[in-house]
Amino acid sequence: MYLMLLIHQSFISLRELLTQPMHPSEEYITYTTEIGKKVMRYDIVNGEQMEDLVVLPGDLTDQVVAIAVNYLPDGRLLHSRGDYIEILDEEGKVIQRIDLEEHGWGIAQVTPSSDGEHFFTANIFSGVMLKVRLDDGEVVGSIDTGFAVPKRSFAGIAEYSL
Repeated sequence: MYLMLLIHQSFISLRELLTQPMHPSEEYITYTTEIGKKVMRYDIVNGEQMEDLVVLPGDLTDQVVAIAVNYLPDGRLLHSRGDYIEILDEEGKVIQRIDLEEHGWGIAQVTPSSDGEHFFTANIFSGVMLKVRLDDGEVVGSIDTGFAVPKRSFAGIAEYSL
């Protein structure tokens, strides 16, 4: 908890710290800021900032942004980009792109499924959550909360086994 607060304080006057998943090695966290241009990392073993994993071109008005990140168990990184998801390798290179444009700009949260074959994501403007297959990007399920703009939904996604 102390680590998260320390990192958040450095951005408190700029924007909100969105996601900070721990890498499967448990050596560092990876994080973004609200509608920022970088995917950043912090070494929790040595207590120091690491080189940025991704730095996107352009300015903050072009909708080319790094929104949220989350790790798959094998170390690949899910990276939401507004109307698509990128899957990045350990060096930050895009190894797969999953187009979700038909679901609108605003795809934010991204959470791996416990089955290792899917992930969940949600559009904060439409209030729709999607279940997406990793290998081919097919949307295999969805839930519409009814909380579309001007209401907001999906501050996070959690999967529970019954």
